[in-house]
Amino acid sequence: MNIATLGIDPGITGALAVCYENDGLRLFIFDYSSVKSSNNILLRIKAKNDIKFAILEKVWFWKNEHDVKKAEVLIRNSEMWATLLKITGINFERYPPVTWRKGLIPSGKVRNKKIYIEKAHNLFPKDILKIKRHDQAEAALMSYRAWMHVSSGMPTRIVK
Repeated sequence: MNIATLGIDPGITGALAVCYENDGLRLFIFDYSSVKSSNNILLRIKAKNDIKFAILEKVWFWKNEHDVKKAEVLIRNSEMWATLLKITGINFERYPPVTWRKGLIPSGKVRNKKIYIEKAHNLFPKDILKIKRHDQAEAALMSYRAWMHVSSGMPTRIVK
């Protein structure tokens, strides 16, 4: 059974990334399609892997953002993922982007989504074709951040 970590970007479309080791660090990415399919995906991942830790991106909004419809979708998606992780018994923490991207994305580049994709491609060169959008890249980077903690024996909590 592979040791694995998860990263979840609950975003508008949303993505789940699974990081595991198999001839180097590897990655699976799943796009959100429905609650039922997400639950089935988590159950399949858990059946085939020893999931040590998951990072669920904490929903946040820019200071002057007033899009209520977008807020509703982000909050609903975040709570759906949190509920599914609890139901399946997967250990997770919610971290805001400023926390999980420390050491991965330079602070001056946080709004440049292309940087996220490039960083994910660099970390997962064998799986480069799987990462096409920034939400997929963010999920991949969160799963990598969780992997760094698990593989180094650090606690599965990122110190803020």
